[in-house]
Amino acid sequence: MEKLAAILLCSALIGNSLEDDITAISAEVCSSEGRSVTLSCTYSVKANNLQWYRQDPGSAPQFLLLITDTAQPYVVEAKPPIPRLNATLNLERNQVDLQISSAAVTDSAVYYCALQIFTRVQHRPSSSPSFNMLSLDYYLHSLLLVSILRGVSCENLTALQKEEFSPEGSSVTLSYRYSKQATGGDEFYWYRQYPGKPPEFIIYHLGTGNIMNNLIPGLNITVESNQINMSISSAAVTDSAVFYCAVRPTVTGNTNTLYTNTS
Repeated sequence: MEKLAAILLCSALIGNSLEDDITAISAEVCSSEGRSVTLSCTYSVKANNLQWYRQDPGSAPQFLLLITDTAQPYVVEAKPPIPRLNATLNLERNQVDLQISSAAVTDSAVYYCALQIFTRVQHRPSSSPSFNMLSLDYYLHSLLLVSILRGVSCENLTALQKEEFSPEGSSVTLSYRYSKQATGGDEFYWYRQYPGKPPEFIIYHLGTGNIMNNLIPGLNITVESNQINMSISSAAVTDSAVFYCAVRPTVTGNTNTLYTNTS
């Protein structure tokens, strides 16, 4: 019998993984389309430069740009340059930021920051005294999962479970806890994302549970005070995906991710 199981994407770049030397300020960032998004990490050692990479599902990491750790930092971009990106360095805080302006759904990806430093390596030729040489090491940190959704904001939703398991053919329920009691003025949007694809809209409902638009058969919505549930009846292999819920409340909203896979 087929089971729903979580898939973990593990990515590695050449170098040494020393997360104590470079740390993400946030492990996950979400934003609505059209806004500016800032990814940040701090580092604890003197760097030669800091590099940013992006990885789409199923693809290799892509170099975006680097910024030098100098009194007057300068940026070296990829060739051809990636549009809408800007890097800044805060030397007082040992912090590097990557800004994505006018965020689009296609900017949803995993982003990495790499720290390049100089280290001294001892070399001992057989006929010479020992001496030190400078070499370059890379300290890498898997930084951020960035999710950009169309037409929604990102606050106040917390997934009850990050992973859901169910036999094929049975019902599976994905649930979020809302930060307040849902009302008819709150609009909830659900998205589904397959590997290598942007999120696709699947269902829209009010905080009362009333479904306003449903593009996928077999989906059911229930609202229990401040808990939002989406049930998938007769789960199939094609339901294996990352699911997002987003809210457009009277004031603000949020997204988080839920992972399901039928293998």
